[in-house]
Formats: sequence, structure tokens, C-alpha cells
Amino acid sequence: MPDEEEAFLLILPAAVRGGRVSELCGRLQAAGLRLASLRLVRPGADLAGEHYKPSEADDSFVASVRELAPGPAVATLWRGTGALAAAAAAVGGDSGAELPPSAAEASRLRVLWLSPTDIVDGRGATANFPAPDRTGEKCAPPRHSC
Repeated sequence: MPDEEEAFLLILPAAVRGGRVSELCGRLQAAGLRLASLRLVRPGADLAGEHYKPSEADDSFVASVRELAPGPAVATLWRGTGALAAAAAAVGGDSGAELPPSAAEASRLRVLWLSPTDIVDGRGATANFPAPDRTGEKCAPPRHSC
């Protein structure tokens, strides 16, 4: 069985404002990928500039930073076998989202946008957040306001 990969996907502000987050995430889930992190961010000029730093010499750099900086944007991390290829096939050339062109760039963006505590490991959605032990606690009666 091939090794599990990670795919970083940034959902751009126009797609977030257009209500397309669930559509884009749904495509990745339908491709068999598991969501490991999702973070809603207002990037600001510094983070947007760092995001596009590899293309700093391109004519589109300033326009790209201006579009991304005010946000909101959604940084996501997906996991699964062949995640990079599956994400590319699922999202394709959709202008509402950006997939990095390489695994190395995906890794750079993952570190830039997501902290280790933002990422849930593969043991399930609640593995990083175990339920507190409430053995012996008494429940308070419900409050009613009539």
C-alpha cells in the first residue's frame, strides 16, 4: 500500500465570500481524502506576501497579495493515499482554491498557515481532544427561561 500523503489547499477569499467552502471540501472528501485541519484566517499583508514569496518576481505578485490579504481565506490540510494527485484531480483548475505545485511547497505552506495544534492526527476527529473524565459528576438541572 502506498504511503499516506498530505495535500495543502488554500481556499481563496472570493470563494469563501461566495459560499464555496463546503463545495470544495466536499470534492476532496469525495476523492477519498480525510480532513486533518481547517482554519479560517484573515491573513494580512505579511502572511499573504510570505504565501506568494516564491512568485515575488512575477507581475501578478502585488495583485495576488492584495486579493488574499484582507481575507477571509480557509487553510486546509488533507490526508490520504495519493493525496497530492487526488487533490489536484478533485479541485483541478478551480480559481477559488490554490494547490501548491509540489510537495516541498505544500510543506512550506503547511508550516506557514497551520500550527501543529491545528492538525488532527489520523486516529479520528476527536483523537487530539479526548473527552474529560467526568466520572462521579452530577448534572446540573436544566435552566428554563419562560
